[in-house]
Amino acid sequence: MKLASLEVILGALKRHDARYLIAGGLAVAAHGYGRLTIDVDLVVQLETANVLRALEALGSLGYRPVAPVPVEQFADPAIREAWIREKNRVVFGLHNPQHPDTPIDIFATEPFDFEEEFERALVGELAPGLEARFVQPGDAHSDEDRHRSRARSGGRADAQTTKGEARWRFLERPKTNRMDGKLTALHSFAGSAP
Repeated sequence: MKLASLEVILGALKRHDARYLIAGGLAVAAHGYGRLTIDVDLVVQLETANVLRALEALGSLGYRPVAPVPVEQFADPAIREAWIREKNRVVFGLHNPQHPDTPIDIFATEPFDFEEEFERALVGELAPGLEARFVQPGDAHSDEDRHRSRARSGGRADAQTTKGEARWRFLERPKTNRMDGKLTALHSFAGSAP
């Protein structure tokens, strides 16, 4: 994954006023713990207008669905629910030939109360004037595992048993949700100097 690609992605989301949080391996790295990741895991606030703004932002960069479906279908809650129920699709994958090393997975559900998580997110400057919001420990790594487990069990899975939750138990919650300066751990992780 290239940090420059991530900056382009987040810049487009900002320009389109799309609300999102970064989860998965990037969130783990932002909290200072190295973890290999090959994609950008996004939790987009799933209000239809916001989803459409996010899809427009990513589409403007050339991102297209991995699955052979019209991208606009992801904005329809009934279609998303059918994908989860019938196809076990817990994320909506996007790819881009211009950014082949930076695929995107958008969660098909909000794995937590979005407003609450947005307020407590770790916020850091990824580039001058470009802030990034990362989910906090307990959420960042385990979201995708939790989603997959819920999809397999029809929504009855206990999130505490996912391996992602077990990994996060050892992390301490930061005293603040604002970072001073750049995201040093993320820059180091992506192979770029802060």
